[in-house]
Amino acid sequence: MNISFTKKLAAALSLGLLSQSASLYADGSLTGRVIDVDTGVYLDGVLVKHQASGKSAVTQRGGTYALDALPEGEQEVVFSYLGFENETQTINIADGSNKLDVQLAQEYFQLDEIVVRANVIGQARALNFQKSSDAFVNAVSADAIGQFPDQNAAEALSRLPGVSVERDQGEGRFVVIRGIDPNLNSVSVDGIKLASPSTGSRATLLDTIPSDNLQQLEVFKTALPSHPGDSVGGYINIKTPSAYDQKGTTARASLQSNYSDLVGEWTGKFSGVYGSTLNDGKVGFLVSFSQEEREFGSDNNESDPFVEEEGEDDSSGLVSEAIELREYDILRTRTGLSANLEFKPTENSYYFARTSWNRYKDTETRNAGVIEPDGFTAITPNSFVGLDSELVREFKDRSEEMGIETYSFGGENRLGNTSIDYTLAFSVAEEETPYDFEAVYEYEDGVDIQFTDTDKNVLGLSEIGGTGIYDPAGYEFDSIVTSNQLVEEEDVSGTFNVTHIFSNSALKEIKWGGLAREKEKSSDLDEYENDENPEIVDTLANFTLTNSRDPFGFGLPLTSRDISTYFQANEDAFAMELAEDASALEDFVSNEDVTAAYIQAKFRFDDWELIGGARYEDTKFSTSGFSYNDDTEEITPTSGSNSYSNFLPGIHARYSPSDRTIVRLSWNNTLSRPNFEQTIPFAEIEGDEVSVGNPLLDPLESTNFDASIEHYLDNLGIISAAVFHKKVENFIYEQTLFQDFGDIEDAEVTTFLNGEDGTITGLELAFQRQLTFLPAPFDGFGLYTNLTLVDGKATVAPAEEGEPSRDLPFVKQSEMVGNIALTYEKEKLFIRLAASWRDEYLDEIGAEPSEDRYIQDHTQVDLTTNYQITPQISVFANWLNITNEPLLAQWGETNRLSQFEEYGWSANTGIRWSY
Repeated sequence: MNISFTKKLAAALSLGLLSQSASLYADGSLTGRVIDVDTGVYLDGVLVKHQASGKSAVTQRGGTYALDALPEGEQEVVFSYLGFENETQTINIADGSNKLDVQLAQEYFQLDEIVVRANVIGQARALNFQKSSDAFVNAVSADAIGQFPDQNAAEALSRLPGVSVERDQGEGRFVVIRGIDPNLNSVSVDGIKLASPSTGSRATLLDTIPSDNLQQLEVFKTALPSHPGDSVGGYINIKTPSAYDQKGTTARASLQSNYSDLVGEWTGKFSGVYGSTLNDGKVGFLVSFSQEEREFGSDNNESDPFVEEEGEDDSSGLVSEAIELREYDILRTRTGLSANLEFKPTENSYYFARTSWNRYKDTETRNAGVIEPDGFTAITPNSFVGLDSELVREFKDRSEEMGIETYSFGGENRLGNTSIDYTLAFSVAEEETPYDFEAVYEYEDGVDIQFTDTDKNVLGLSEIGGTGIYDPAGYEFDSIVTSNQLVEEEDVSGTFNVTHIFSNSALKEIKWGGLAREKEKSSDLDEYENDENPEIVDTLANFTLTNSRDPFGFGLPLTSRDISTYFQANEDAFAMELAEDASALEDFVSNEDVTAAYIQAKFRFDDWELIGGARYEDTKFSTSGFSYNDDTEEITPTSGSNSYSNFLPGIHARYSPSDRTIVRLSWNNTLSRPNFEQTIPFAEIEGDEVSVGNPLLDPLESTNFDASIEHYLDNLGIISAAVFHKKVENFIYEQTLFQDFGDIEDAEVTTFLNGEDGTITGLELAFQRQLTFLPAPFDGFGLYTNLTLVDGKATVAPAEEGEPSRDLPFVKQSEMVGNIALTYEKEKLFIRLAASWRDEYLDEIGAEPSEDRYIQDHTQVDLTTNYQITPQISVFANWLNITNEPLLAQWGETNRLSQFEEYGWSANTGIRWSY
């Protein structure tokens, strides 16, 4: 950050401190808490309004509120909250501090002696948070998450409008917001930006975070100056539970068993929460814990892009040069822990220490059969014969552990009309692969293979003229490769925000603040290859899997895990040697320092509210890695650096023609920094072919326009519509250039470059309501649905210099994303049948249209049931992926198979207890 900017920031801080001092001489102030009279839950998002002046405030977490500069004497204050009856209180305001705690009663949900409608509180919290927010946001509470069978944060977020997920082995992992790649979104826990364990990307692995450790999930779709600037698609904030969410003691636990139909195995899960307040509410603590184990699998067949080929018999048509058949068995363990320690020594001071610790361990075996024809004949529209095909059996045994942790300390102090909050935080993520083993066997002779149904999702195959490929003894040992890798990312950050409330003027609030963050990302890989092998591994005969699922009926022999066990016991017999080239090219250290400052002002004119301001972010980046020359076998250290600044202005308008209707308009600007894998200064040189990273890439920049209308209905309902338009510049693409590289003249250099721009436009529709107007017993039904329509076009730079550009959809963008859920809730019984769907999306951009990869449409149907035995105990049963929806990917233009993967359905059942 330059000196003049620092001086300006210091001057603004001095002004803020002066305004704090001046505010000490304000008139009477009113503070207090708002609580649900039936459940003891503190209500955040309650509108607190002074009738005479129109001054208002919104309760914060813990139900606290503050109104300043109120006139002395008898005053009337109204408390309003969706789903609850309005409460009007009269209080005699004296000079100085005044206190008023209020209890609200639910408006229409009658609590009987059996059913405690905690889910109603959750719905109310989420809707009131959305209603009172300065930005356009969607939220889902922990209680609502419990009404879906979602096992992690990504899957819970997918129920919100405009949100879809990328899946790994059938589980939601990365979140796509409004058709924008997960790498271009920002994710925080309690306002602390999460580090990412992914090797080269910025996308956050949200399957690492169990859904049981969450209090509320929030997706901000318009960015205020006070929000992170690196949020082209949106900004996700994950709130963890607090002792101040509820009066008194919080305690609950859940015990669950999981079943996978594909592998026929049962596993388990436990979660628990305990928290309380001490010393008259001045101290609060809460701990939540979750541990889950899932044993499941997937069956898969894949192919390389289909290309037009002429056979040796002059036939012609589409063929693939490699077909793979895969069978996965997976044991996945997910552990989450969060702990919050909070202090409220006075009404005007608050301090906290928080931690969120999440671990995800994946133990996976994969059997793969690879078939690579050397030529082709008898090509028809849906079949071909692969000549002299190479048959390879690959077995992988891998253990991988990922973790995301956050530690934060901070507080908030209020002096009259001015408050300041501050946080010091540390976030660390790592992806450790201590053992990655792969054994390869090859069939001794080339074989002619008949491929059929090549226009379908599952290809057929058979050997021509024999059955030798089904004999394990015919497969000879080729190689064993092992590796271990550690990827780490560390973020250290400090933030502060100063808010000053004005009275008796159109200017209602000025807020300003700053951020300093240091990030370091590193990767260290060691890869080894065998130089010898003992005789026992010479053929596959001694290590054949005898209990294969063989889902597609191909009957080819698979490798058992015994070979991995044998290797670990006899590693010296294989004389493993370090593969220096592969190891060096994956090693890097990158450092990124970000400083940011913002200012925003809030104005109110009758039913209009206007927020205007700007954010400034300065980025300094440095990186080091290695180059490898295949011709000379030389490894050379490399380095690079870059710096850039971004000015991000924004204007947000909010119009409230009634207490139930809100219209929002927004113009704002955001950015996204390049992925680490694109900026690593690696260089791999093979003759005149060079692959190299580019540390000088510019960030993506997006100009965003949004308009929305929300109307809140009785019975905690909402109907809303939103339109959005984004213009994104500086897209990053891989491109091959023909230019000199060092001493190599006219080299073929493949690197990453900033390319053209693109636009994306969409419409979001949402409806939610309990259908209590229906006659009994149908009045227990409820409907939750949303639909997002998106149209995007990006100009893609050509794969090779001199070729024409192409217009494609945004990567990860579906044209339609939606959810629908029908619920039935009556007395002790709750049932929800839910479906989530999305259209196809572009997953990868190839060198030419036939190599573009598209993930096809996906619809998942789930069933949730819950029965309340007593006010404290309930039992539940969930059925997931009822229709066994597969993952299907196809190649562009040809629409032929890229990947088909099935997981089967799964189920869980269990018991919940709450205090």
